[in-house]
Amino acid sequence: MLWAQHHAWLTAPRERQAPKGGGEAPPATSRATEWEIDLASAAMPPLVGGDWLLSWLFEAGPLASDGMGARGLSWPELAAWETCTRPLATPWELAVVHRLSGAYANAWHAATKPDCKAYWLNEELAQANAARSDAVGQQLKSVLSALAKRGTPKPNPPA
Repeated sequence: MLWAQHHAWLTAPRERQAPKGGGEAPPATSRATEWEIDLASAAMPPLVGGDWLLSWLFEAGPLASDGMGARGLSWPELAAWETCTRPLATPWELAVVHRLSGAYANAWHAATKPDCKAYWLNEELAQANAARSDAVGQQLKSVLSALAKRGTPKPNPPA
């Protein structure tokens, strides 16, 4: 489950707030896009077996969509996929793909919130977070430095 949840966390488009001065919110982008992470080679949680089930999840499509937005695959959708592509899939394999799809959908919805914590943190993400923290720190330092250069206001001379 962790692998699917982490993938959803990386790929879900995050909600953005409109600027305080007005105007439109910037377009939603995924963490993978924003941090320039190549999903094909990204570090992911380790798998101990069951890799074919994840392949099946993405072959079937980890999410379905209806009038309410993205959701996990329904049993009829999985049955149709299985009939067309994997007629020898066992019931437990289909049950796992169904659970993975539901976990993926739940993680996807949670990950649209900007403050959603990572399901798994690795070196690559830790470095991306550190780089973002450093950039914010540098911006704050620049602002404080500019304020300091303005000088302290001189007191009014005594009357």
